[in-house]
Amino acid sequence: MPLRECIEAHTHREYQAAIVWLNKEMNNPTVDQHYMMQIAQRVQQANVKHPNKVSLKHQILSFIIGKKQTKKPMTKDQAVAQSKAGWFSGLGIKRNKK
Repeated sequence: MPLRECIEAHTHREYQAAIVWLNKEMNNPTVDQHYMMQIAQRVQQANVKHPNKVSLKHQILSFIIGKKQTKKPMTKDQAVAQSKAGWFSGLGIKRNKK
């Protein structure tokens, strides 16, 4: 269904009710979603230095609609430092701490 037809076919009240239902339904994982979160947890535990710090709540994907997450823009120096850190860790280079 095209977006224009969807907007014309539903009232604002129906849209709000659907959003409330989606928030309630999507933020409560079902049994199979819980199982998939456990699998993701085990995979992440196998690939981190401290596997005991990985918990199941890190695997939950939250459903958020209408709330924009604003990030503070990075400065050029912060972007360069983040890029260098990624490259150094990817290449296995140890940086000297100042």
